[in-house]
Amino acid sequence: MLPLFPHLRGAALCLWIGSVVSLGACLNSSPGSLSLTILTPAPGASVNEGSSQLFSVLVEDGNTPASQISVSIRSGLQEEDVCTPSLAESGVASCEAVLEVGQHPLRFVASRADGISGNATISFTVLAAPGDDDDSSGDDDDSSGDDDDSSGDDDDSSGDDDDSSGDDDDSSGDDDDSVDPDGDGDGFIPPFDCNDNNSAIHPNATEIPGDEIDQNCDGSELCYVDVDNDGYRPDLLTMTSLDTDCSDGTEATASQPDGDCMDSNPAVHPGITTFSDVDRGDGSFDFNCDGSSEPIYTTQCQGTCITTGLPPLFSPGWFSASAICGDSAAWADNCSCAGLLPGDPCEPLITGQQTQLCR
Repeated sequence: MLPLFPHLRGAALCLWIGSVVSLGACLNSSPGSLSLTILTPAPGASVNEGSSQLFSVLVEDGNTPASQISVSIRSGLQEEDVCTPSLAESGVASCEAVLEVGQHPLRFVASRADGISGNATISFTVLAAPGDDDDSSGDDDDSSGDDDDSSGDDDDSSGDDDDSSGDDDDSSGDDDDSVDPDGDGDGFIPPFDCNDNNSAIHPNATEIPGDEIDQNCDGSELCYVDVDNDGYRPDLLTMTSLDTDCSDGTEATASQPDGDCMDSNPAVHPGITTFSDVDRGDGSFDFNCDGSSEPIYTTQCQGTCITTGLPPLFSPGWFSASAICGDSAAWADNCSCAGLLPGDPCEPLITGQQTQLCR
């Protein structure tokens, strides 16, 4: 058997209500779930009443044979399944059906025997045949009630209830079915669109790390990480917050400075000015994250004898070789000019061991 190919993407379930809007298919999956891509019909497609429609979907899974995956197609306008497609070894499941008039929120569902499933949704519309003026229900029904077009004081040709004007006009007013419920035009409506005034915020949006805005409407935020809480974060490491802010525990915002080269030690981050004789925990002395270990003592001792009776000109320093970070070596704080002439280099006096500090 040919396996179905792996492809897992996270997104949210989208449903459509109200008037016809042209929307794309939305995938709802979780780690380990099946991935579904709707092939037909196209997003926002429509057909005339009585027309047969081919429904097809690509199901992707890396390990499960097609014979162990069941696929169904459901409409929010009817209780029974639209049809029961058969899944081919290519991963494509398809079937044909004739749906009733209306806007159908279609849901394609694939399930494995172990209970793992995936689904995708799309909006599909069946248009009423020309001449069908039935509003389907309500006080404004042209076919019955006080506004009966066929008889009585509510004659279509005159009166307060004339179908061509007034409060019960089918073409305008409070009962207008053409109002678009998608306020920002991004293809999603509340409650699935958590900010219908911003077209950059919807279930298929890409989450921007650390801005504390839930772009993809999943109720959480993608935050940067500051494990040691020293106010600095590594450059690209992120975590998913349980809420929509980045102020809890080890979370960090995008505005927090980055460049922390060791996020397990709060004494290590850019801007450190102190020197240490003990490494930061991994053998390195790069406490300020500049890519090097900077020593504090770098000079060799040197001095020159001057006029007899006066102290030599002397600069303290390492007696011979300088010590590496954390180690010690001979250090001279003074020198002697005994038996030497003015202008001669003085003889360093070793005063002890000095430990090299670095950062």
